[in-house]
This record gives sequence, C-alpha cells and structure tokens, in this order.
Amino acid sequence: MRNKTLTIFATLALIATVLFPVFNYGMANAGCPANASPKDAVNCGVQAAGGDTSDPETKINSAIAAAINIFSFVVGFAAVIMIIVGGLRYILSNGDSQKVSSAKNAIIYAIVGLVIVALAQVIVRYVFSRAT
Repeated sequence: MRNKTLTIFATLALIATVLFPVFNYGMANAGCPANASPKDAVNCGVQAAGGDTSDPETKINSAIAAAINIFSFVVGFAAVIMIIVGGLRYILSNGDSQKVSSAKNAIIYAIVGLVIVALAQVIVRYVFSRAT
C-alpha cells in the first residue's frame, strides 16, 4: 500500500512539474495578463500563434486548429504518463509474470496511442490545409 501511495504521489508531482512551466511559459510569452478573462486569453493565444482575430473565418480556423492542438497535447501527454506508469509497474512487479505482462501491455498500448495521435495530427493538418 505504501508503494502505491508513493507511486501516485510521484506521478502527481511529475505532472505538476511538467505542466506548470508549460502553461506559465505559454501565457507569459503571449503577453497575456495572468487575470485575463477566458475570452481574452483565447484571443491572446490566437494572436500569439499568428492568427488574426478580426476575420470571422480566420477565428473559426484558428479555434479549430487550437482545439486540435490542445486535444492532441492532452492525449499525447496522457500516453507519456501511461508509459511512465507502465514502466513503474514493470519495475515494481517483483517478477510476477501477470504483473509484468500487464505492465508490458500498458506500455505497448500507450506507445500505440502516441503513434496514433502523431499520425492523426499529421492527417488533420493535411486535410485542414487542403480545406482552407
């Protein structure tokens, strides 16, 4: 039980360590104030990414592209976390064949998910560039 609690704590600490600088860096470099409303933060992010917030079609395209990027980031991040968790489960399996098999499957499925996210990102960008 203690190892499980330690693993959960380590995973949460890793997530906080990785995510905080990413979000802080993005908002600080976009020139967005920390207390901006959600609408202003989205417009600020679109402008920082090179989008134009004055043209309605550009707003829609930028919003779709931003949503796709956020979704891909979240799914890719989840896959990387699952690879780490699978690796920890593999290390902590103590040679139990069922636990080793379960950990290997988690790692394999996470890698497959990561590859699918990368390919989906490429396909969506290709279709999106052809459509606009």
